[in-house]
Amino acid sequence: MMPKSRMPRFVVALALIVALAGALDLLASGTAAAQTGGNTYKTLTRLGGGNRFNPPLKDAAAVQKWAAKKRTQAGLTAVFDKAGLSSLTPTVIEILSKAAPDQLKEGDVQPGSTMAWMAFRRGGTRPDLMRNVKWGGKKPFQGFTFVIDDLNQTYTFIVPKPCANISLVSSEPSREKARLDAEKAARDKAEADRLAAERAAAAERARLDAERRERERLEAERLAKEKAAAERAAAEKAAADKAAAEKAEAERLAAVQKAKVDWFVSPLFGKERRTRNEDVASKTVLTSECAPLFGVKFGAEYKVSPTFKIAPSMGVALNFKTGGHSSLFGEVEANYVMSEKSYVGAGLGVWDINHGSWITPTMSVQFGHQIWTNAKLNKLYFVGEGRILFDNASDIQNNYQFWGGLRYVVR
Repeated sequence: MMPKSRMPRFVVALALIVALAGALDLLASGTAAAQTGGNTYKTLTRLGGGNRFNPPLKDAAAVQKWAAKKRTQAGLTAVFDKAGLSSLTPTVIEILSKAAPDQLKEGDVQPGSTMAWMAFRRGGTRPDLMRNVKWGGKKPFQGFTFVIDDLNQTYTFIVPKPCANISLVSSEPSREKARLDAEKAARDKAEADRLAAERAAAAERARLDAERRERERLEAERLAKEKAAAERAAAEKAAADKAAAEKAEAERLAAVQKAKVDWFVSPLFGKERRTRNEDVASKTVLTSECAPLFGVKFGAEYKVSPTFKIAPSMGVALNFKTGGHSSLFGEVEANYVMSEKSYVGAGLGVWDINHGSWITPTMSVQFGHQIWTNAKLNKLYFVGEGRILFDNASDIQNNYQFWGGLRYVVR
C-alpha cells in the first residue's frame, strides 16, 4: 500500500505521461513545420498510431465494410462539418459504401505531396482534422482516391490504407462546370454558325433564283426564235424523210424478197432401227438391224411468213454396220420459227430411194437452236431429227431413225 502522501504525485506523474503520449500519438506521423508558398505545412513521416481515423483498409471490400459503420459515418460527418464541406458528406459516404471501381480507385501519394487537410481522431476517439499537410515519408503510401464535382469545385480525396485518415488532396474550380460551359459555348457557336449559314444560304438562293428567272426569260426568247426556224426545218425534213422512207421501203422489200431463200447443209450422226425384206437362201425373210449412221443433208429454206418456213432437202445416210444398207433420201420440212434463234417442225419424205425393194415413206419431227452467226447473217444451228419409217408400219418400234448435228445456213 502506497502512503497517502505520495498518491497525488503518482497520479500527477501518470497524467503527465498520458498527456505526453497523446501529444506524441497525435503526431505519430512525425510532424514538422515547413513553409511553402505562403502556407505552413505539417510534414508527416509515418501514418497510423493511436490517432488514426480507423484501422488499416486492405481493399475495396474493407472500405465498404468500414463505410457502413455508424461510427465511421458519424466521424466523417464531424470532419466534413469542420472542413466546411458538410454538403459533400452524403456523397462521400455513398461513394465509400459502394466502392465502385469507376469511382473509388487505388493510387499512391508520393513523398513531397501536399494535402489541404487530413482527418484523424484526437486521442483516438474525437474526430478532428489537420490542415496543410505534407507527406515526408521515404516511400509513397497507398490509398483509395475519389473525386467529387459539385459544379462549383472539383474535390480530390484520398483514404490512406494504413490509417483511413481521409484527406482532401486538392480543390479547384469545377472541371465538370468548365466542361459543361465549354459544351454550351460550342453549342451556342454552332447555333450561331447555323443561323449565319442559313442566312447566307437564303441570300444565295435569292441570287440563284434571280439568275434562274433571267435565264428563263432569255431561254424563252431563244426558243421563240428557234421555233419558227424549227417549223421550217421540220417541213423540209418531213419531205426528205418521206422520200427516204419510200426508198427504204423499196430496199426493204427487195431484201425481203432476196431473204426468202436460204441454202443449208447439215452433217448429222445418229442411228436407225430397220426391218427389211431380204433374200436368204432363196427365201424372203424379215431382218431387223440397229446401226449407227452418218448423214449429210442439203436443201433450201423458203420463208413463207416471218414465223413459217418450208425446207425441201436431199441427203445420204451412211450405214456403218452394213454399208449396203446406206440410204438416199429426200424430204420436205415445215418449220415454225419460235424466235430469232429457234425452230420446231415436222416433215414428210422418202427413205431408201436407192433400194427399190426397201423404199419407204417417212414422217419426221425436228428442232434447231442457233449457236453462231456472223456479219453476213450466215448461221449455225444445233439440230435434232427423228423419223418413222412406214414400210412396216405395224412394227413401228423396229422402224425408226434419229440423229443430231449441225445445220449451216448461208444467206
